[in-house]
Amino acid sequence: MRCLLMLLVALPLMAEETFLVRFAGPTPADWSGEAKVEGGRIIALEGWQFDEGDSANESSWTAKTKVQEFWFAPWERSLFGTKQQDKLSERGIVLTVEMDGPGKVTVETPQGEASFRPAEATWARPFELGNGAVIISRVPRAQDIPSPEPMRITRPC
Repeated sequence: MRCLLMLLVALPLMAEETFLVRFAGPTPADWSGEAKVEGGRIIALEGWQFDEGDSANESSWTAKTKVQEFWFAPWERSLFGTKQQDKLSERGIVLTVEMDGPGKVTVETPQGEASFRPAEATWARPFELGNGAVIISRVPRAQDIPSPEPMRITRPC
């Protein structure tokens, strides 16, 4: 029993964590880049709010923020009417990593490099790097919902 206990203590604990890394910036920019993990590995990398021409693969992505036209429509009758607005549309990545201890995640883009330790990202409050140009939040990992079995309607005998 003592040998089994020591073996369990010696095994590293792998923690899977998912982060939303948003690229905001004050002006339109190329946010294409690559993610690297020190002390772990990348499990998945997906685009967030990607547009035509944006793409992502295992550890890198191509994405550009740009000014787009939005229609602002308040729900309250007492507020002003619908109006058109130009607004910078954010892009980002959803990054799932598996950490085998305290490590570091680094995101490299033409706008610069941003590094963070997974423990710094909390559920309650996102934190900003690069004067708010990069916003990092801990998020739940998306999972596919299986299709339900067809319903069978039976009548009582």
